[in-house]
Amino acid sequence: MDEEHVEPGLSVLSVPSDDRPAKLVDALLLVVVFLGAQAVLGVLLGLAQTLVSIAINNVVLSVLEAAAFAITILVMRKRLRSRMTAFMPYRNVKGRIYITAAIGGMGLLFLILPIEAGLMKLLPMPRLFKTTFAVIGNPEDYLGSLLLAAIVAPIIEETLFRGVVLRGFVQNYGIPKGLMLSAVIFGLVHLNPYQFVTGFLLGLFIGLVFIRSGSILPGMIVHALYNGALLSGAKVSYALKKTLPSHRSGSDIGSTISAVCLGVALTTLGVWLFLRATRQNQMPASVRSNE
Repeated sequence: MDEEHVEPGLSVLSVPSDDRPAKLVDALLLVVVFLGAQAVLGVLLGLAQTLVSIAINNVVLSVLEAAAFAITILVMRKRLRSRMTAFMPYRNVKGRIYITAAIGGMGLLFLILPIEAGLMKLLPMPRLFKTTFAVIGNPEDYLGSLLLAAIVAPIIEETLFRGVVLRGFVQNYGIPKGLMLSAVIFGLVHLNPYQFVTGFLLGLFIGLVFIRSGSILPGMIVHALYNGALLSGAKVSYALKKTLPSHRSGSDIGSTISAVCLGVALTTLGVWLFLRATRQNQMPASVRSNE
């Protein structure tokens, strides 16, 4: 591929000589290993809880998530024959790239929330999901929730699903198919229909951010802001209900339409500004040579 015809930022995704870019089967194996590691560690944690008094909170879940990530990298490292520097392509990008990507991410938040609310009305949430979400989004453990959802999860998930999966898919299948496949896998890995839409749409947007910027950092920031804003909104709503018992979160049709319109407008604006900001975003050859 001639350098002058390379998409902005895409040259950072070039494969190091000792790297085996992930294909579909590699991505599925990675997901199985990651979820399997989480399940095994969760069982061990449950057994430990029966023997020793251990409170299951978001700090503990953050440690479990990080341990599952480490196990996944160790297990898959040989198969992918890749270095961590290849998993986490990093380059300095201009501030406007972060700002415009964040605008698009916040737009998605307003757009996705009404969709999730509608799904929960159509498909009542099982008790297991309610319990899981109650722990992760516990407003009484706000700082722990931020640690898990706005720090640990964005770093781990962006490394695996953009740095490994999307990076390999682009090399093997091209941009459109690679972006779509990686977003579907990112939606499915959440293992519930309520977050599939979230994962898919967020995966598409952050994947675009990764491809155009050539850096994993803007996507991590968008992911962190999205989760952080979600938790902060829940915290504010919880505080209002405690101080004002008559307070009710807006859920009427007018509020839903307003949220969707705001989401569409912000997402469109953010994507347009981001594409303009990354139009000339090429990775210097001197940096590429060090990948």
